[in-house]
Amino acid sequence: MQRNEQAPNDFEMDVLRVLKYQLERYPFLSLVDIYKSFFQDAFGPEHLLFDPEKARESFKYELEAMKTRGCRTVEPCGMGICFCRIPMDLVIDGIIDEGNYFSAFLAGASAFKNPDVGIWKQTWCCILEVLDMKREFIQDFWKDSELILMALEKGSWALNHSSRYRELYDPHYRIFTMEQQRELYPQPPKTNKTDRENLCWL
Repeated sequence: MQRNEQAPNDFEMDVLRVLKYQLERYPFLSLVDIYKSFFQDAFGPEHLLFDPEKARESFKYELEAMKTRGCRTVEPCGMGICFCRIPMDLVIDGIIDEGNYFSAFLAGASAFKNPDVGIWKQTWCCILEVLDMKREFIQDFWKDSELILMALEKGSWALNHSSRYRELYDPHYRIFTMEQQRELYPQPPKTNKTDRENLCWL
């Protein structure tokens, strides 16, 4: 894959900022995990909720099964434009009311609209061209790159975290809009906006 020399420089810097942030938090993440973060910022939850009661049961089961890690960080999805991840630890630790957390998630998920897979594929290919510049830092770059593009060719877009990511980082979160985050937990998400000097590793 060759770098697109006409890609806007600001866009390249934004993508590399996301990569740096993700690698600092999750040094063994795979390309599919980076893909998931960018997708979530563009579209929020990956699926429509046709059965709210089933979703509530799944949420309660996950709460009961997990142990708090004391996570307090609101994590921006992708470039942090639209959506963020709020850890479920905040519910277990009594910082966010369980009912308020789930109701806000349900409202956001219910408003989810299916993406135009063609447009999203073009967007992802632009992101991938930038990530290719730093592929040596990304686990399973080639394998995941083919997996993602094959899924998009079939009209799919929602992909799971890699097994390595789930094993090492045990993710428990839900996706919320930035507005919902401000209402639930008024802590500014750690931004992916980093100045150029802090990108010297690139």
